[in-house]
Amino acid sequence: MRLDLYNNVKTLTLLELSSRTASENGSAVDVSKYDGVAKAVLVVGDCTGDGAANDQTYDVKIQESDDASTWTDVVSFTQYTDESTATVEEKAVPLRTRKKYLRGVFTYGGTEGGTFPSALVLLVANAPSAPIS
Repeated sequence: MRLDLYNNVKTLTLLELSSRTASENGSAVDVSKYDGVAKAVLVVGDCTGDGAANDQTYDVKIQESDDASTWTDVVSFTQYTDESTATVEEKAVPLRTRKKYLRGVFTYGGTEGGTFPSALVLLVANAPSAPIS
């Protein structure tokens, strides 16, 4: 087995790239075959509002589940507002202690009219027992 990024690191999408205007749950992603510590990467574009500063909030988190129906929060990201500018935020996610499924969750708060352009991906390795060369 080759030990390189192309063959050993996979990108799993927890929230598709979208300009969000309402709360949304991502699809369940099976992470049971991965090991070690994954890196969750939240990419955020310039947020917009309805003209009144900071009256919309945008919260992103990762949840886990054994059965893809009952979910528990495990990772939370910084709360963003309609005044937030483009950024990338990263969080470590230990997979060995996680349940079988993960998903991304986006919660829109405040008055309507803002947008939150964003995507949430999980970088995972699938080589827990690969030889060291």
